[in-house]
Amino acid sequence: MILIPAENGFNKTNLPWLTFTLILLNILAFSLLQTNDHKLYREAVQIYDSNNLLVLEKPIFQNHAERHRPELYYQIKDGLISDQELRDIILFDKTFTQYLSNSQVVTSDWKSQRSEITEIIQDTSTYQYSYYPSEPSWFTALSHMFMHGDIFHLLGNMMFLFLFGYNLEVLLGRGKMLLAYFLSGLAAVTYFAYTTDDKFIPLVGASGAISGLMGGFAGFYGLKRIRYLIWIFVYFNYVRLPAILVLIYWLLNELIQASNDDGVAYMAHFGGLVAGFIFVFVMKLLSKSSAKKKTVTPDLAGVSSNIASNSDVSLSNPKIGLEFIAHSELTQKARMAVKELDFDLAKDYYQQLINIEPNNSVHYQALYNLEKSNPQSRAYTELVKTLVENAKTNKSMEPLADTAIQDLKAHLGNFNPLPINTLINYCQSCLTRKKPKLIRSVINHLVKHASDSEELPNILLHFAFAIEKEGDWDTKHKVLTYLSKHCGSSFAGQEAQRELELNH
Repeated sequence: MILIPAENGFNKTNLPWLTFTLILLNILAFSLLQTNDHKLYREAVQIYDSNNLLVLEKPIFQNHAERHRPELYYQIKDGLISDQELRDIILFDKTFTQYLSNSQVVTSDWKSQRSEITEIIQDTSTYQYSYYPSEPSWFTALSHMFMHGDIFHLLGNMMFLFLFGYNLEVLLGRGKMLLAYFLSGLAAVTYFAYTTDDKFIPLVGASGAISGLMGGFAGFYGLKRIRYLIWIFVYFNYVRLPAILVLIYWLLNELIQASNDDGVAYMAHFGGLVAGFIFVFVMKLLSKSSAKKKTVTPDLAGVSSNIASNSDVSLSNPKIGLEFIAHSELTQKARMAVKELDFDLAKDYYQQLINIEPNNSVHYQALYNLEKSNPQSRAYTELVKTLVENAKTNKSMEPLADTAIQDLKAHLGNFNPLPINTLINYCQSCLTRKKPKLIRSVINHLVKHASDSEELPNILLHFAFAIEKEGDWDTKHKVLTYLSKHCGSSFAGQEAQRELELNH
């Protein structure tokens, strides 16, 4: 079962450049540093097999494993590891390679062959950039995060890096998200080194760092119910689950999977999940603590220092300065409330911002995004009405009013909640803007529910000629026919009759 967060939409105006950069770095590392690994490995194996070195080295390695890798020793002894698997283990065991080079039992020919193989293996990215718990270093603790076992390992990790990376980048900001990524990766490799029984196995992959982002997502939202895409074989659906509950599922899954001998570092995932959760949870607590210490109403000295660089704000007018600070604080509070999924509080803040700046379409857009989650509510329909009315005098509101009308139709299937005058005003606005296609469904609604309106015939007549310019002659003919039959005594009805006769 896979759970993918679907709470935060992809924002094209604020692209997750840090996430994209991390993905690009991983792809470049794989393309530039790892593409030659397979060729080098085959070359080393060919020399190793052609000289039957496994026959010579197996008993020596078994004795070495008994002292340093006891679990592996018993697997070899019980015949649970094939010769091919054992050969790969021997080739990438740095400690055993060093032991052979200093051993008295190794002949000169054997040592020469082994030296050639070692030089080839040392050129592989696995040997250079993997993290070996037996030889810890800060360099490989960082470099291993950009190495991957194969293309499928890379693609899988990059998918989850994108899904959780852009979420954390939106929620935390780029600096904190980057810090969470690397700290989680370091915590993951540390926990893996501490818990593994075999400290000679090289570790590669960004999974630990990405697990930290997954844990951080849960740390940010805590007990709040988050929208997830659930994927079980061929079953897909959306569910709302507490973020902390999903974290517990992930942790238990890693613990259960850890018993598998499939080469996956589940304990690194576990360590990353825990580290990411703790880091983001602490950052959130510190952020809240810092916010509480800030005064709600700044003094005039504070106003001057905060707005000195803003050319639109007059320092000689304290009232304007205070309004500017209040606006800035309300905007920050509204955004934080949205991040924390406290939508009712966010609505209150955006309503206050609208009261301060009644012509700012950005505030209306933010409030609309919150209200449209409940299209059945009175607050939603009242907001749509307000948007349409405001669009008559504020051109910046027109795109949002168009979206609101279309959404209302999509959600409710009709325009019943809106007054007839509001719909008529919207039709007039669209006709003035020469966008008749936007009001097709509104026109149909008015014909059915407002046929006695005195303004409807003129709107229909203008709509008919406007839609003709869009190439829709059939609709024009239908509208003119309706006008001639049902509004024949009106000016619009008579004009419609003349147009029909001319085109007969």
